[in-house]
Amino acid sequence: MPFTVLFLLLVLTQLGHALCPGYNFAFFDNTYPISLIKDEADQGFIAPFAVTDNSCNIVYGCAAPNPCDCSHIKCANLGANTYVNRIAVTSPDDRGTLWYMCRWDVNAGSCILPHIPGGDYVQPVESCCELSRGRMASALQLIFFLDHKITNFLSLATHSPTKTTMHPIAIYVLLAFARLSQALCPGYNYAFFSLSNVSWRGWRWLITDNNCYRVGSPCGFDNPCHCPSLGCSPPPAHVDKIVVNGLWYLCRPDVNAGACSVFEPEGVTHPGGVGVESCCRNDGKRNLKEGLISEREYEAIEDTNAVLDIHLREYAEAVSNGTSVEIMEVMREVQKRDLKLAEAKQLKARGEDALMKLKN
Repeated sequence: MPFTVLFLLLVLTQLGHALCPGYNFAFFDNTYPISLIKDEADQGFIAPFAVTDNSCNIVYGCAAPNPCDCSHIKCANLGANTYVNRIAVTSPDDRGTLWYMCRWDVNAGSCILPHIPGGDYVQPVESCCELSRGRMASALQLIFFLDHKITNFLSLATHSPTKTTMHPIAIYVLLAFARLSQALCPGYNYAFFSLSNVSWRGWRWLITDNNCYRVGSPCGFDNPCHCPSLGCSPPPAHVDKIVVNGLWYLCRPDVNAGACSVFEPEGVTHPGGVGVESCCRNDGKRNLKEGLISEREYEAIEDTNAVLDIHLREYAEAVSNGTSVEIMEVMREVQKRDLKLAEAKQLKARGEDALMKLKN
């Protein structure tokens, strides 16, 4: 099979299909150990077992020879065999650890994960994991799947601080069981951090998603303009763009940017938190001009940016109206789901382009 065809098939494996549809996380029992942190010298922490989200971002890794010895993994016996049936994921905002039940699923996909030694490999999912809290968990999943209805409720709530049509019990359930975190970069895809005044494993520059999960490799250069994943403005130079998964994102300071008290997957805690330096959004025009994406994917990115514009306005209006913290947090969870759905359409567009190339 030609290398180009094989590569496109691998892209489709990762981008064209859901990793664990209907689940929160994926567990990998790796034939080759995964490198959780890869720096410019291609060195890092090696772990044979890992947990990722549905975008193949590693959220937990364990270097123990037996997964049952890992602190965030539990096993069960099936006859003479032992298998992983539960994993734990710690909330990035330090609100505790939740356990997820895992099982094999016929629809599970694969990820292209970094390995040491030997480069990157396509790694199939061992099992898919979902939050399990009995009937209440099932009810919560139903609530979260009704995105449009929740958005309507929140719209009424944020426009009328003295009156809300969302039932108090519904709000309580959402706050009790949702994975909440403070607003990090509402209206953007990623957050950029300067760790110059913070001691964090020698790294000085970091990119995270809106849940404080590290994205890509951190950089330890004194000058951020020398980092391969960062781009700088003309003098006086400052980071005004980042690269994530091969695409450019424009960055700028935002008045509503938050902070991270814990950076995952390493779980390094900073009392008081580290404030975001700038918030970043996909630069579809540049990516299209440089031939990094197709017209189809560019249109999907523009649709995503339109959704993020709405998020910006919603959040700013909620702040100006003095909306309660509880409602704000629920609103952010809905916005994050909106963003995931929009980004999934971008990945679908990329997969469709790969299919067309295969046919041609």
